[in-house]
Amino acid sequence: MTTKLIEVLEEHGLVSSPAVERLIYELPFKQVMKIRDEVQASLHTGSDCKSFEDVFSPFNFIASASFRGDTGCGSWHCHTRKAEILARYAACFCDRVVVPLDFVSHHENASQSQERYAFARSLFAIVEMRPVIDAGIIVPVASMFHYCPLCFPHKIPEVDRILEIRKHLIEALFDRFQMSYQPGHDGTLGRVVVYGPEGYLEHGEMSFEVSQMADWLPRRIRKAKMVRLTDAQKRNSGKIDAIVNQIAIDVSAQQVYGARFNATYLTNILGEAQFLKSLHEDDRLAARTAGLCAELTHSIPLFTELPLDRVMKIRREDHSAFDSYRVTLSKMLKDHIEADKSLTETEARELYDDLLRPEILNLEQQAKNERNRALKESAINVGITAGVIALGAYSGLLPAQLSALCTAVGGVKLVTDLAKSVAQIEKNPTKVRNSNLYFLLRLRQETK
Repeated sequence: MTTKLIEVLEEHGLVSSPAVERLIYELPFKQVMKIRDEVQASLHTGSDCKSFEDVFSPFNFIASASFRGDTGCGSWHCHTRKAEILARYAACFCDRVVVPLDFVSHHENASQSQERYAFARSLFAIVEMRPVIDAGIIVPVASMFHYCPLCFPHKIPEVDRILEIRKHLIEALFDRFQMSYQPGHDGTLGRVVVYGPEGYLEHGEMSFEVSQMADWLPRRIRKAKMVRLTDAQKRNSGKIDAIVNQIAIDVSAQQVYGARFNATYLTNILGEAQFLKSLHEDDRLAARTAGLCAELTHSIPLFTELPLDRVMKIRREDHSAFDSYRVTLSKMLKDHIEADKSLTETEARELYDDLLRPEILNLEQQAKNERNRALKESAINVGITAGVIALGAYSGLLPAQLSALCTAVGGVKLVTDLAKSVAQIEKNPTKVRNSNLYFLLRLRQETK
């Protein structure tokens, strides 16, 4: 399914990572900005939402700012990695994921290089998500940055409750963050480093350059020595407030996005999940399930090794199997997770090893047993060597070729009987295909 966004990107040749890097960094800046404006204008704004007024699905989501890479670490590697995880998450679990995109650097007085970087970084994400965008599962829309509950309270649903949660979290988390200041080597202004829980601070650390001397910064320290800030200095810096504020802003925006695009909030980090839980107690298991599924998509080989376009192909070929697996997996996770536990890769692996892997291996063995049984029975009933049947079953002979061979050795009746036998010894017998986790077996078989 070609969207206006994809049409614009193809028109300018922005269809691969090398092409993006080449065009964005080699073209004159004015031309790059012209292309950026065209790309930005091609995004769905949500002003006409009739296309989103379909039957509500519990698997329709709005990707949070952290999940889509708009907050947290700003490196290309992390941003592209998040896009890859989000694309796989959408392919393996979702009906639709609305992904707000923004191609503009929001640094004050941003330089040309910063604007090029911001545009290229977002385009790299689109390249990663392209197979799922083409399938209509990921829906890129224009990002909106005017939903701060402090600046625009009249625009935010449940704004009083959001501000209350924000204030509570700032106080509750204060002691879990540490801050240090390091002046420049030549005695100039340096940087402040914030350390804290990864559920709120990506990689557990964030640093920022100090643009001017503030009253809360330490004085009379030796050059280039890292100094730990006091609680008073931490509070006066406003950095912890800013971290929680960013979550509050994103949750506020999702309230508006969700109503506009008929979808629910999707996050993969603990901080946003806890904020969401405080806002809507009934959503805490949904948030936990989403987070664990996100961990599965980037930590379990079954989900990570198969190319995304092949995942989409299996999903199209066996959509009923995909639906059954997804409902079953959601139930299994909800029955076995603890709502307040951290969302970790280790936990995802334990869930896979304890719940999913044994079921998949059982299905695989069951399929082998059914094929072996059918081979033995067909060899007796048809009166032909098992080698002929195995030739057709395992060498890839087309039915027409196999029929011609059997006609030569046994006549019309043999062909009829053998046709029944071949149906019995297909790779995945009917009993296996009817399993609720058959979709995962298909993924495993494709990775071999």
